[in-house]
Amino acid sequence: MRFGLFYLPSFASGDGPPPAALLREIVEQAAFGEELGFAGVWLAEHHFHGFGGVMSCPATLGSAIAMRTRRLRIGTAVTLLAYHHPLRVAEEYATLDVLSEGRLDFGVGTGFLRWENEVFDAPLETVRAKFAETLDVVLRCWQEDEVAYDGQFVRFPALTTLPRPIQRPHPPVWLAAITTPETFVLAGQRGYHLMLAPFLHPVAELREKVALYHDALRAAGHDPATHEVLAAYHVYVGTDRAAARAAAERGVRSYVTASAEIHARTADRPIPASFRKQQRSSVDVLGTSIDDMLVERRVIAGTAAECADVLASLQEDLGLTYVAANVALTGLSPAEVRRSMERLAAHVVPQFAAATRDHDAT
Repeated sequence: MRFGLFYLPSFASGDGPPPAALLREIVEQAAFGEELGFAGVWLAEHHFHGFGGVMSCPATLGSAIAMRTRRLRIGTAVTLLAYHHPLRVAEEYATLDVLSEGRLDFGVGTGFLRWENEVFDAPLETVRAKFAETLDVVLRCWQEDEVAYDGQFVRFPALTTLPRPIQRPHPPVWLAAITTPETFVLAGQRGYHLMLAPFLHPVAELREKVALYHDALRAAGHDPATHEVLAAYHVYVGTDRAAARAAAERGVRSYVTASAEIHARTADRPIPASFRKQQRSSVDVLGTSIDDMLVERRVIAGTAAECADVLASLQEDLGLTYVAANVALTGLSPAEVRRSMERLAAHVVPQFAAATRDHDAT
């Protein structure tokens, strides 16, 4: 199992705005992460609010990280495809792949924050269709010399996008699957790598859905052994359990509160049936204590030995091949984040060391 860093800075209104230096600090932490041996860095995308809104330009931030690193892979977790014109996505992320010399991991998802979606003319009622069309255009532009398109959401004449990505036929695709079983099946059918958000769901429920993914991979002729299952967790590795719990509680509470604020902006609007369970999960987390989150293995915090034990059980239960650690919890100073990174790298990661598998670029 490999380890990377995950960034979705979350600031509730009471925390004040994200500090101006945060993006530079993320670049510095990514470079430090490479020194410590982490496999990659994963950048979220959100907009217009303290819930991740400072991460509005992951391609730009990824390019800055590319200039400071040589080995670290740079992933998106996720690019919200339906918010963007596919030709711009193809150009911007091919540029990142070129600048990083072929280190892009292209994580994609639909987006589920109704307020964001509607601002970008990607309402939940049609967002999955728009997402599918956008991904189709991007992958075709990366593989074909010339593409013309006449779809439901976008039309353009025959053209060539530049630059071309270094990775061929295209950078690896990772699909975020949150709630809907059909998404897990789609990821397997298409041969994409899988991304999980375990914070929102019980482990037993996720186990069943990961099994759907593996079954779909096999049915489509793909080898599950060559495909990744990534899970993103809030992680704090401390020197004692009480201090680790306190750090995790501060960070998680800010995350949950910021998420609730953005959901509240559209609380009076009906939610499509296919998104209702995900919405309920987001609301249910509001009333979950940090102690329950730790027991249910939705958050990982404690001493190195305690964190390693929890991660080993999750690896067994969910077939994880990759953990993306959200280490920069709100409330921690940069120095505290780096000490947690050091403990994670020195005392936890070696227990899961394995040869880095080749990425399947399908």
